[in-house]
Amino acid sequence: MSNVKIYPMTLITGLVPGYPTPELSLETAKTLHKSGADILELSASFSEPIADGPTLQLAHQKVLSSNFSKKDAFALYKKIKDETRAPLFLIEYANVIYQIGFEEYYKKAAGAGINYILVPDAPLEESAPFAESARAEGIAHIFMIAPTTNDERIKMIVHKAKKHTDPFPTFLYLVSVTGVTGSRKNVSDETIAFIKRVRSTTDIPLIVGFGISAREHIQALINAGADGAVTCSPIIDIAHNLKEKPEQMQNTIARYITSLA
Repeated sequence: MSNVKIYPMTLITGLVPGYPTPELSLETAKTLHKSGADILELSASFSEPIADGPTLQLAHQKVLSSNFSKKDAFALYKKIKDETRAPLFLIEYANVIYQIGFEEYYKKAAGAGINYILVPDAPLEESAPFAESARAEGIAHIFMIAPTTNDERIKMIVHKAKKHTDPFPTFLYLVSVTGVTGSRKNVSDETIAFIKRVRSTTDIPLIVGFGISAREHIQALINAGADGAVTCSPIIDIAHNLKEKPEQMQNTIARYITSLA
């Protein structure tokens, strides 16, 4: 059963397993954790990643075209767990889980050391089999809340999150903007108001993602009541730009994460 705890301020840093190569993504995971990441987000590659912006879509396409299989992915997750001992937060699309089968998928995920799973295209009304299968393996199913979510539905999501994860820790993933992942210049007033609105309904930790790329972004989120933040696209940008210079890539990623942590 998961014993991971969320503390203010929790920094979650993302990578695409297999990108630019399996070996480099393993090194990146180690660099992220050593540089101050509290939790590692693993963005599993999928042919239609509807929540992801151009940066992550490009990485997913490269991984899929390299014949990096699901078996390879679970083996890499296990290596990342073994070599970092970091909590792992996996993002997986519903069709993959349906194809593998709920029981088999979540057993594989638990065996690979996954602590949290978010299924971005599984709406609340269809979340039960995902959440129940996760719970059976000691994994927290992470519920997502968007800025367009009304107060009544937020309360429903909060109730589901408590029901399916208690007694082990969880968090709510707040999408900071309407749209897809990718770096943005600042945190909008609408995002701040959104965080405060969700904060008023629950004491479950709130982790904010989408468009977070600078220390001042994170400070603004914390001031609004968030417990942590996710950054991913800037890391993939560095990996893309420096994939031919592995040592420089890792050094640049380390400096970036240190500046946030």
